[in-house]
Amino acid sequence: MVAERADGCAPEQRDPADRRLRNRIIIANAIAWIAIIALIGLIFF
Repeated sequence: MVAERADGCAPEQRDPADRRLRNRIIIANAIAWIAIIALIGLIFF
């Protein structure tokens, strides 16, 4: 369990860029969902 925790924490400490990339993907995903919902709204209403 301790080894698993160490492995899980190590990449985050080493790569702040990885965290930024993940945040960018999450933001892009949210924008895509909003755009899809807006398009569906325009089509049906």
